[in-house]
Amino acid sequence: MKNVSVMAGGICVLLMSFTTVSPERRASVAASEETALNLVEALKESSTRDFIGLLPTLEEFQAIMKENGSFYGDNLGEAQAEFAHYYTQVMLPLAEKSFDALLMKSKKVGLNWHEAKVEAIYTDDDNSLITPFTVLVYSGGKHYRLQVDRAFQINGKWKLSHYISLN
Repeated sequence: MKNVSVMAGGICVLLMSFTTVSPERRASVAASEETALNLVEALKESSTRDFIGLLPTLEEFQAIMKENGSFYGDNLGEAQAEFAHYYTQVMLPLAEKSFDALLMKSKKVGLNWHEAKVEAIYTDDDNSLITPFTVLVYSGGKHYRLQVDRAFQINGKWKLSHYISLN
């Protein structure tokens, strides 16, 4: 068994090393709107499950690993198994905690998600695989900013991360 941190962290290093997304994998404007609306809907329903559905799946991460198998060499299978453990034991629980914290902050600042309207969506207008994804919402006479620090463009869709905050 290889060092778990090396194997599990391999996908993170791999993703961070990519600087561009091929045109066929780049997310469209319609995809960003759909993702923003689905995020607000998950918050309206207080649905952790719906929020988790906006993150990259284990299968999507493993497909990226497979496409870049030379990075792992003969250890691809083992790296995928180790990452599966990391994904289920670390990433998903962090996403659940982030979503719960977002709901708590929403209540604290008086944001009613049932009244929230998406006003704008901001992404870096480049071909980066990992980029900020910002949703400006309006509710109760105030503007709020949902900031996802690390969103991914995977297979023409936006995928969010647990690095999310409300300002």
